[in-house]
Amino acid sequence: MKSTGFSVMFISLLLISFICLSCDDNTGPDFSGEVPEPSVLSLDIASWSYAWLRWNFTSVPEEEFGSYRLYSSDSPGIQSDTGAAVMIYSITSKYFCTHIDSLVTPAETSHYALLTTSSEGSTSWSNEIAVDIPDREPDSVTAVVAVGSWPVEICCTPSGNYVYVCCFDEGEVHVIRTSDNTVVATVELEYGPVAVCCLNSGEYIYVTHAGGVSVIRTSDNTVTAELSMPGEKFGICALPSDEYVYVSNSYDGYVAVIRTADNTLAGKIYTNGYPMGICSAPSGDYVYVADYHINAMVVIRTSDNSIAAVVGISYLAPVDLCTTPAGDYVYVISSMAHILTVIETSGNTVVAEIDVELDPNHICAHPTAEYLYLTHGNSSTVSVIRTSDNQVVECFSTGDHQPDCICALPSGEAFYMSSWFTDVVTVIR
Repeated sequence: MKSTGFSVMFISLLLISFICLSCDDNTGPDFSGEVPEPSVLSLDIASWSYAWLRWNFTSVPEEEFGSYRLYSSDSPGIQSDTGAAVMIYSITSKYFCTHIDSLVTPAETSHYALLTTSSEGSTSWSNEIAVDIPDREPDSVTAVVAVGSWPVEICCTPSGNYVYVCCFDEGEVHVIRTSDNTVVATVELEYGPVAVCCLNSGEYIYVTHAGGVSVIRTSDNTVTAELSMPGEKFGICALPSDEYVYVSNSYDGYVAVIRTADNTLAGKIYTNGYPMGICSAPSGDYVYVADYHINAMVVIRTSDNSIAAVVGISYLAPVDLCTTPAGDYVYVISSMAHILTVIETSGNTVVAEIDVELDPNHICAHPTAEYLYLTHGNSSTVSVIRTSDNQVVECFSTGDHQPDCICALPSGEAFYMSSWFTDVVTVIR
């Protein structure tokens, strides 16, 4: 009986194996042991302090995928001489196909190649690319663009192709094409524009003014919606999800929440002060507001639009702030002091105060988070602060132009600054 049972089981296993082998169309190809299709490696952005690399994910099924390994070298020929290269990145997720190399050397060329490995150990190399690293951070004026009268706030589209400038005195928004620093469009508004932000999709620009908020479609630079909201509004920002835009209505002491799906007012958060500068955390979980009257940074939790914390600032009249790309710190400037306050967001605590020697106007973080740029209108200078040790490493002149608001291109290669005193936008590279 035992022998018969064994024979039946053996025959059954043979039948199952035959059926499985006959169903290739249903099970898909078997990549085990095969060489994975090479990914194509490309460069997104090259800055003096980093290179942003990207590649397409391999055709190997996820269950057969092993790893991506990114190599860097000072010399070409990584595939033929891997020993002379350095593996700077390794990941076992098939669908995570980007890496920022922050160990580059300014004014030199870096070579990169990607090795894709299957779970069975088979490998394939991508193409090799050479990246010329710029020689330094932006620290000198390289262009001056004439715009309308009294340019104030300014913002850049996520693509970096255009900069939008609020020209308060003329009631216009001017559009600068960054490839040649030419004004290519002018959008007329009923009121003088004050603050501006761009959705992360790049499709719309939101502009504040005395009458409310105007929505500009970037594809043709036409006003597509108007939201009535009387009062002084000095700050505006969009959540990373683009679902909501937050506006600081300074005179009435609240932060307005605009739902972008229908451009309606979705709520108000009162700060009991005079909210001005505003920015979103990269996660979108919080919005940070500089409140001029209560000398504090107000933290708004976006899930329920409640005030999660109020962080006191030692120096009077905080007017502007920015967060790092990682969201771990917020930097707050006060108009009545030459001190930059550093707040750690994990506990909403003040961890440092940086003496910048001159009264700052506005602040912007470099996309790599390695440096902060502060404008000083009264002295026509810009300070550069290294975030690793909170040291002022440079302070350079903007000539005859008194810088006010400042924004960075996503590549980090240039900053654009409005100068209401001379009716221009200056470009630093």
